[in-house]
Amino acid sequence: MLNFISNLKRTYLVAFIVAIVLILLSGYLLNRQIHKLNKSADLVSQTVEVKEEIQKLYTSLVLVESAELSYSITKDTLQLQTLHNLKRKSEASLNELIKTTSNHSFQQERLLSVSKLKDSLFNSLQVVNERLDDERIGSRWVQKEMQKISDLLDDIQLLKDRLLLEEDLLLVQRMEAYLLETRTTPIVSLLMVLISISIFLLAFKKINDSRKELEETQLLLQNIFKSTENVISHFEAVRDEEDKIVDFKIRFTNEQIKNIYGDTAKNIVGKPISKIYPVLFENGVFDLLVECVDKNIPQHYERDFNFIGERKWFYNTARKINDGVTIASTDVTYQKKAEQKLAQKNKVLKRSNAELESFNRVASHDLQEPLRKIQLFISRLYDSEIDSLTEKGKLYLDKVSSSANRMQSLIQHLLLYSRITKGNQKFSPTNLNEVLEKVQEDLAEQIIDTNAKITIETLPLVKGVSFQLEQLFNNVINNSIKYRKQDVQLTIEISSKRINKKFVEIYVKDNGIGFSQEHASKIFELFQRLHQNEEYSGTGIGLAICKKIAETHNGSISAKSEPDVGTVITIKLPV
Repeated sequence: MLNFISNLKRTYLVAFIVAIVLILLSGYLLNRQIHKLNKSADLVSQTVEVKEEIQKLYTSLVLVESAELSYSITKDTLQLQTLHNLKRKSEASLNELIKTTSNHSFQQERLLSVSKLKDSLFNSLQVVNERLDDERIGSRWVQKEMQKISDLLDDIQLLKDRLLLEEDLLLVQRMEAYLLETRTTPIVSLLMVLISISIFLLAFKKINDSRKELEETQLLLQNIFKSTENVISHFEAVRDEEDKIVDFKIRFTNEQIKNIYGDTAKNIVGKPISKIYPVLFENGVFDLLVECVDKNIPQHYERDFNFIGERKWFYNTARKINDGVTIASTDVTYQKKAEQKLAQKNKVLKRSNAELESFNRVASHDLQEPLRKIQLFISRLYDSEIDSLTEKGKLYLDKVSSSANRMQSLIQHLLLYSRITKGNQKFSPTNLNEVLEKVQEDLAEQIIDTNAKITIETLPLVKGVSFQLEQLFNNVINNSIKYRKQDVQLTIEISSKRINKKFVEIYVKDNGIGFSQEHASKIFELFQRLHQNEEYSGTGIGLAICKKIAETHNGSISAKSEPDVGTVITIKLPV
């Protein structure tokens, strides 16, 4: 009896211990399963937050551009605080994204590119803001800078789309993992029910909470799939008896599929791609998908489709999930067409450069050769026949000689203008004081003949091409000498001012005849002259050469003038 009781107690004790162990084990297993489920849900939520932060960053950058340009035009100090707040928000969004995606190398690289583009955008906006006082809104420089800002925003938008595309893929992967966890949780819970009612009740409560969370997440994902512009699909491999992939079955796709196929997702899901997309077997995409599943190698590729008579391009990213592949497709038709337009413009530019080179050859040889012969015969007439000519004949000969000399000067200036390009020229530190000394030596005879007084302050070093800067200042000073007042001594004052860390402005001020300010931009254009040849000699190219030299140095040149008072030429150069 005692043995029975003892055995019974022992049995109860063993049963109790086993029950406790089972309860603890059940609690441990259930808790572990729910923890995995919550972690998966957190990852899905994190991905959604990252997508929202990406959109917030892009919106901030667009608003920065708008606020910066608005401030540049209105100079409203109230907008300045808004601009600073927007910049801080964009920095905060970028830092948050870098922190949140720290374990995602692809996204980190793209965010680094976004950061660089952001800095370039801010710098370009800053330059426009600083320069807009000196530049007209419709000027070529402003249009060029605005195009540059637009291109930067386009590049940022492209990176934004790729960031979102990567997050969509990650979202599908995490959702797949999340769904897998939710399928496992009820099975574990059912096993716990067989162990004890208490475990069942505990599991039921937690599973019910998880179910509600899953429904909310699924609803959120459905809204995301409906709102995204990307086509997201999941294909499941179809294998033959030799375990070789022969087809794929469409298991999921969002409604954006209609942009490619022209039919709703409901009518496509469950069907093989051989029936829906037979073109994938012809353009090599099927082989890429097979490699992605069999070798677990992510695939990135572009393909074009003819959709309702229109050719469209899509950038696709494919990643393996279980025995299938998830594909995210982005419509890049706009970008491809832009690339084609750019390529066409490049062809036009190359053709233009070839024509320019042809012009250089003609100007260097073919045009100057007959002109040299004309000048040679004119010289011979002066040497041997001048005494036999009438006064009228001598006058005609003088005019022919003057016209020939002007033609030669015009050809030489045109040739010089056409050869001024950025090319492969290397900018080096250039001492402007030495440049001005050389210019004064070249113009010494004119300076003495006109009794011109030139005052030059100590000038800074700039980055440039020495001989081009000599040509620039030679033309500017020569222009001041040419358009001087006849009854007043000409004075030319040359000074400088550092406007920021990157640029300096050189001012050439004279007391010449001046001109109306409305012609300030006209004087820097080819063949644009404000006076007739009979009044003042010249080719109408000198200041155009100055403008081209300044622009090849990433600088600018402008003029402020008043009739009978004088002119100030402002030259902006990098330091």
